[in-house]
Amino acid sequence: MMTRTFNIGGICCGNSIVRAQKAIKSVAGVIKARIDLAKGLAHVDGEADPAAVVAALMQAGFTASHATEGS
Repeated sequence: MMTRTFNIGGICCGNSIVRAQKAIKSVAGVIKARIDLAKGLAHVDGEADPAAVVAALMQAGFTASHATEGS
């Protein structure tokens, strides 16, 4: 299982965290999504296509980019 990290902007409160997690989890291959509000990062576990995660976040109204990749 891979953990990918995404830069995410536009998260300011608990409600937006829930909205971002819902958007990420709608992508095929996502197992778990964690949002780090202080650092503006989303950590996504699974085999999801990074471009699909970015697209889902942007469609939900956030700015997003694929930051790093780990295992």
